[in-house]
Amino acid sequence: MQEKNRYHILFHSAINNNILLFRMEREQMHPIHSSNIVVYGTGIVTAIPDQATVQLGVVTEGKSAQAVQQENNNRMTQVYQALLAYGIPQERIQTIEVSIIPQYEYIDGNQQLIGYQATNRISVQIDNVDHIGNIIDIAVTNGANQISDIQFQVADENQYYQKALQAALYNGSQKASTISHTLSRNISLQPVSIKEIPADSPALYKTYQSSFSANAAVPVSPGQLEIEAKVKMIYCFT
Repeated sequence: MQEKNRYHILFHSAINNNILLFRMEREQMHPIHSSNIVVYGTGIVTAIPDQATVQLGVVTEGKSAQAVQQENNNRMTQVYQALLAYGIPQERIQTIEVSIIPQYEYIDGNQQLIGYQATNRISVQIDNVDHIGNIIDIAVTNGANQISDIQFQVADENQYYQKALQAALYNGSQKASTISHTLSRNISLQPVSIKEIPADSPALYKTYQSSFSANAAVPVSPGQLEIEAKVKMIYCFT
């Protein structure tokens, strides 16, 4: 019985070896080539920002929680009223943080309460970036002592993205043409597949983190934004 099993195993092993040799010879006679070419296209357009968002804050400190909170409320109310008087619509102003935090200090190895810190932050949407410097000045003059997250954006972002997408498609098609010409192989006139690739990070705004004292000048320049589009394109060799 063992002798029979041994011959059985040898027989199948020989068959498998012959099949493997046949496949290797066939692949050497007919090399396998990829029938597709994959390229990635990138398009970038620049735009001048026409909108902005800025966060304005009031931070107060003191020994009494009630007194600190009251002072903070008074100063933020003054900032809020000044923004309304300047012409900022109420719906463009949003409260994003209200907090009061106890402050501790270690004295002789013991944790002791030394006071409180109150914070009130609002986000202001600005339709005209030319006014952002004035708005910051008004806020600081009326009691704001924290300015952060200045973001610039464009109102019609889709218009610029479509131009960037067109540039990405052209860039991808040019890459495919260069590759096919270099390899002396023809490709399909149109891609058989196109896929948009999401941007790695938001490209429609710039952010600034800053704090200003009440006497600081606030020069703000929006500069230019870059809107980027990416695509993956697949062509067929013909």
